[in-house]
Amino acid sequence: MIPLLAIIDVRHPKGAFRLWAPLFLVWALLAIVATVLSPILILAGLVCLAAGFNPFRWAIALVALFCSLSGVLVQVQSPRANVLVQIV
Repeated sequence: MIPLLAIIDVRHPKGAFRLWAPLFLVWALLAIVATVLSPILILAGLVCLAAGFNPFRWAIALVALFCSLSGVLVQVQSPRANVLVQIV
């Protein structure tokens, strides 16, 4: 499943805040951009196939990479602040 939400939690001595970033809006914009650029992408894919390079393996690998981002948890602690980034 593609990641839909990023939660960014920052805590420091002066206060704390939490930011919810909706990633599903990014996916919608990316779909629009991919649709507009699809003729160029098709042409580039045909050139790669003619050169003996398989662009479909790269496309599948990129999709797998984006889908595996769901569930990532990054936590950074320092004496001045704690930052937590969670991708859901």
